[in-house]
Amino acid sequence: MGRSAVDTNKIGFSAGARMFEGPVGATEASLRPLGLLGADATLNIGQTTKQKQDRAPLVVVKQAINQQSAQIQVVLHEITQDNLRLAFGLQDSDLTALAGGDVVVTDEQVVLDANGNGVLANPVKTGNVPVVTNVGGTTTYVAGTDYIFIPRDQFGRSVIYRLSTGAIPNGATLEVDYTWTRTARVEFPIGSRTTVVERKIKLEEEYSDGRKLVAVFYRAVLSINGNITVNTDGENGMSVPVTVDGLYDPTQNKIVSIYLEG
Repeated sequence: MGRSAVDTNKIGFSAGARMFEGPVGATEASLRPLGLLGADATLNIGQTTKQKQDRAPLVVVKQAINQQSAQIQVVLHEITQDNLRLAFGLQDSDLTALAGGDVVVTDEQVVLDANGNGVLANPVKTGNVPVVTNVGGTTTYVAGTDYIFIPRDQFGRSVIYRLSTGAIPNGATLEVDYTWTRTARVEFPIGSRTTVVERKIKLEEEYSDGRKLVAVFYRAVLSINGNITVNTDGENGMSVPVTVDGLYDPTQNKIVSIYLEG
């Protein structure tokens, strides 16, 4: 049996990859790690050429590089504000943060349906007792006598249920005072930007022999690659597929630098 290995010390396996990002011009040491990556991330280096041919016979007599490209395709397994911002091609200034905390609601009007149910606009804070009145507040209705308060139905909503033996008229409009707890959230506005966001990207693959293959994109555009899979029991749940497209950096006179370390 023939053997083709030249140096078995140079044969190994992947020991894992890491990816980092930061603003264009940042030092490599200051780049932020993007966290757990999906298996089989790809680093694609492409090249097209232009040719001149002699057609009798058909041979290439001159060839030159027409275009070169570099791209990373990877799945980010950590759903964080920064990772989503990158995937959606946004800046920090594009995001809108809404603080969480208790919100006091006064005189919210709730219309009872034909079954006597009235759904509040927000789920009532646990332990808070709503005050239910007619429009104008001249009559205060009594829980257990005029209505039943359901803190959470099967959809997580708070519901006022009219009792037919009570004083609330059929189909009435009620006014409800209550407190609910708003969850802190961040809005990622899609479709509002007119310019692309450029970042510096570093991809680092470590091998089982301790060496590393490193790719540094000095200018790159990130975008979501396909879709965020929801309601899945596979490994792609709570993950974001991302494409990194390298751009030519005139200050470096290159698209990407590839290093073999160690």
